[in-house]
Amino acid sequence: MKTKQRSRSAAVLTLGAALLSAAASAAPVPFFPGLGRSGGATSHGDTLSSDTSYRRGPQGGGKLQLISLSAACPNLMVLSDGKVAAMCVDYITRKPKLTLFDQDGKKLAQTMLSSASLLGSVYAYADEKDNIVYVDANHNLNFVHIVRNGNSWALKENSFTAIHLGRAVVAHCGGGTCDSVVALNPGSSADDVWFVTQNAVVGVANRKTRKVIYTKLSNYETVANSFSTASGDRTSIATNHNLYMLAKENGKIVVKWKQKYDRGTARKPGQLSWGTGATPTFFGTNAGNDEFVTITDNAQRMNLLVYRSDNGQQVCKVPLFGSDNSGTEDSSVAIGRAIVVNSTYGYPYPKYPKGAGKSVPEKAPFVGGMTRVDVKPDGKGCVTKWTNNVRSAALPKLSTADGLLYTVERTGPSQNAGALDTYKFVTVDWNTGQKRSSVHFSFGLLSDPLQTAGNFGFDRSYWQGTMNGIIRVKP
Repeated sequence: MKTKQRSRSAAVLTLGAALLSAAASAAPVPFFPGLGRSGGATSHGDTLSSDTSYRRGPQGGGKLQLISLSAACPNLMVLSDGKVAAMCVDYITRKPKLTLFDQDGKKLAQTMLSSASLLGSVYAYADEKDNIVYVDANHNLNFVHIVRNGNSWALKENSFTAIHLGRAVVAHCGGGTCDSVVALNPGSSADDVWFVTQNAVVGVANRKTRKVIYTKLSNYETVANSFSTASGDRTSIATNHNLYMLAKENGKIVVKWKQKYDRGTARKPGQLSWGTGATPTFFGTNAGNDEFVTITDNAQRMNLLVYRSDNGQQVCKVPLFGSDNSGTEDSSVAIGRAIVVNSTYGYPYPKYPKGAGKSVPEKAPFVGGMTRVDVKPDGKGCVTKWTNNVRSAALPKLSTADGLLYTVERTGPSQNAGALDTYKFVTVDWNTGQKRSSVHFSFGLLSDPLQTAGNFGFDRSYWQGTMNGIIRVKP
C-alpha cells in the first residue's frame, strides 16, 4: 500500500512540475482585496477570468451527486469555508434563485432575488466576507449576507448596504429598464466594484464612500459577456466591435487603448450574440499574471487575438479550428504563456437573449474540440501546441495543482446534439491535450451544462451546473 501511495505522489509531483514548465513559471493568479480567496469566488475563478484554480479536482473520480433545483445554474461560487452559493435561474419565474450548500452538497438556505438582466445575476461574485454581490431589478448593487441562527441558515439582503446605480445605468437612455448591468467584478483597489451595462456604460462603485463614477464607451456598441479586472485599477471589456483597456485615474475612467476586431457578418450557431463570444482573459508571466489579454474574434474562421495589456500591441493572431467549426461562446483558459480555447460552434441553446438575431447558418453540427496556443518565450508571436476533438459541453476549468482540464463531454447518436445525448465527466492533460479520464455523468436534456463553468470544492469535488440544477462529482 505504501509503495502505491509513493507512486501516486510521485506521479502528481511530476505532473505538477510539467505544468509549471509548460506555463512558463507563471505567477500565482492574484486575488484582489474585495474578492473571496477560495479559488472559485466567481464563475471564471478570479477577476482575470483565467478559469483556473489552485485546488485539486477529483481526477478520475466517478461518484456523482445529483442536485435538482428546477433551475439552470450557470454560477457556482465557492466560499471561504467550503460552502457553495449557486446563482441559478428559476424555470417558472425566470428570476435568480440563490441557494446555499455545505461542502457536501446539503442545502442550507435559499432565496429568490430580482434582476433587470439575466447576466446581472449570472455574473454575481462572493466578496472577502462571503457576501454575494449582484445587481437587482432596481439597479441596486446589493450584498446578500449569510446569516446563521443556531442550526439554521438564511440569506439576507441589507438595504442599508446597497448602492444605487440607476443614474449611471439608465440616465443615458431615459430611465426605467432601457439598459441593465451585464456583469460586475471587484477592482484591484480594496473597495472598488466595477460594472458594465448592455449598452456599454462602464462604472466603478466604491463600497466605502458609495461614490459612483461612470462613462459611456459608445452609442452603437453593446456588451454581451462578462469582463475582467487587473492590477493598476484596470479593466478589459469586449463590446460587439472592439476590445477596450480602461483604467481608473484621478477619479475618472479613461480609455487606455482599444482594438477593433473582425465581428463577422452575423451571429454564428453556437453563440449567443453577434461579435466575440469571449470574456477577455488576462494572463502572463509577470507578478500580476496580467501581461497579456486575449479574446477570440468572429471572423469566418475564428482567430485567437493576443495583445500586450500595457499598450495594446498585438502579439499574435492565430486561426482556430476549421472553417466549419470555428466559433466559441466560451472565455479562454489561460495562465503563464498558455491559452486553451474551446469550440462551441453549432452548440444548441434552449433560449437566446433578446435581440440575438438569427444565426448564419441557422444550424450546424456540434463538432467541438479544444486547442492550446502558447505565446512564444520572447513575447513575439504565438504557436499552436495541440488540438483535440473533445466535444466539451461546458467551459473547461484548469486545476493548476494537478495539471488537468475538467469539463463535461457531450456524446450522442449524431453530431446534431439532440435530447438523447449522453454527458461524460472528463479530464484533459493540459500539456498534451489528451483525454485522461472519462466517466458517465448524466443523460438527457436536463443534464445539459449549457457551456457554463464548473468550480472546484475544498474536498477535491467538482461542481457543475446544468439545466436542472447541479451535478457534484466526488473523488
